[in-house]
Amino acid sequence: MALGFAIAKAASKRDKHSYHTDKIVSFTDKLRRYFAAYENQFSSGCTLLLTIDEYADTILYDNKIKELLQLCVEIQESTNTYNIFSKCKPFDLTKEDLQTFSTEFAELLQFALDNKKTVLAIGD
Repeated sequence: MALGFAIAKAASKRDKHSYHTDKIVSFTDKLRRYFAAYENQFSSGCTLLLTIDEYADTILYDNKIKELLQLCVEIQESTNTYNIFSKCKPFDLTKEDLQTFSTEFAELLQFALDNKKTVLAIGD
């Protein structure tokens, strides 16, 4: 199961399925397995990312958005380590996959913070 992240149009539970479709960042199963294996090497943002319900939609507010934004910085820093290729290979990922995810996710999260929006995690 993959999760998608988008800017929420409304922050109410009644309208929680409403989101802007121009940009959805996908958190794929490959990425989920990678972060589950290396969760202890990242901040609590990684645990937050892994515990978002894959089967439901979840609204993320400022404090969680900031936590995930910090994780994106850590992901970018981790891609500069010498053993990143051997860490990615078992999950059929590349360094570029991690960089693309963290860059796109960070842009979406920063946009939400800058524009006082919430982020919707879209489950299957």
